[in-house]
Amino acid sequence: MNMHANPIKRAVLGTMTAASLSLMALPGFAYTAANNQPTQQEQAKGEKVANVSIKGMTCNVCENKVKDGVSKVKGVSDVKVSHEQGTAVVKYDPKKTSLPEIQKAVAASGFEVVSTKVN
Repeated sequence: MNMHANPIKRAVLGTMTAASLSLMALPGFAYTAANNQPTQQEQAKGEKVANVSIKGMTCNVCENKVKDGVSKVKGVSDVKVSHEQGTAVVKYDPKKTSLPEIQKAVAASGFEVVSTKVN
C-alpha cells in the first residue's frame, strides 16, 4: 500500500469539493436579494425582477412551497426564496404575467405578501 496516496487523495478531494461548491454558487451571482438589479441580458429580453416580501415563512419547506407555486406562473423564468429574509426574488416577463399573478401564487402557497418592489 502506498503511504503517500492518502494525503494526495485528500488534497484532490478537497480541491474537487471546493471547485464544486464554487460552481454551484455561480448562478447566484446573476442577481441576489442584496443586489437585485436586472442583468443586461434580462433587460434585453424585457424581463423584470420583483422583490416580494413574504410573511409567515419559517423553514426550507416554506421556501419550496413558494418557489414551486411561483415557478408555475407563465412568464416566470427564475425564483429565489429565503425564509430567513422573508423574501422571494422573481424574474419574470411582464408581457406574459403580472405582479398580481405572482402575488396570487404566493398566497395560494399559504403565505402573505407584505410588499412588492420591481426593478
